[in-house]
Amino acid sequence: GVALTGICIPIGLSYTLQGLLHATPLQAFAAGAALCSTSLGTTFTVLGSSGLSASRLGVVLTSAAMMDDVVGLVMVQVISNLGGADFNVVTVVRPVLVSIAFAVMIPVACLFILKPCTLWLNKYRESHPSTKLNDLLTTTQAAFTFHTALLIALISGATWAGTSNLFAAYIAGATVSWWDSEVPHVQQRP
Repeated sequence: GVALTGICIPIGLSYTLQGLLHATPLQAFAAGAALCSTSLGTTFTVLGSSGLSASRLGVVLTSAAMMDDVVGLVMVQVISNLGGADFNVVTVVRPVLVSIAFAVMIPVACLFILKPCTLWLNKYRESHPSTKLNDLLTTTQAAFTFHTALLIALISGATWAGTSNLFAAYIAGATVSWWDSEVPHVQQRP
């Protein structure tokens, strides 16, 4: 609700002012999307300084701000696609559908592919602690390489599929954060 309001109100207002400014519908849409706020940084600052970030209200506000920013990123891609010479429905619908697919498929892949593979690899590493694979995977460079490869893969896939590469970077960051904090890992040697 809150996230869609942050997008719909500016776009709706830009269409109501379209007649006053003699703007085309495409120009009104672009102006409204440009007025959509990105409130994530402000929300984190206010909640952090007030101590409400761990409260139920803080979680709801943070979630709404994140959804607002994600929808804004998708809108940027839609507007970018509208700048071309030929307009059709696919120009608008494709980034939205691909973004939804990314938002659904990446968490599913994390849950059913990445987590089981990590747990299997952990068992192997614990049962074979002196292997070169274990030595390699305990380095900081290994984690950095994996995180960077995931970022590049998601951005490349999003760009190829026609959605926002910034949205893909956001999903990559959320995936890395989840993988590092929620999935158990074999401890690195000091």
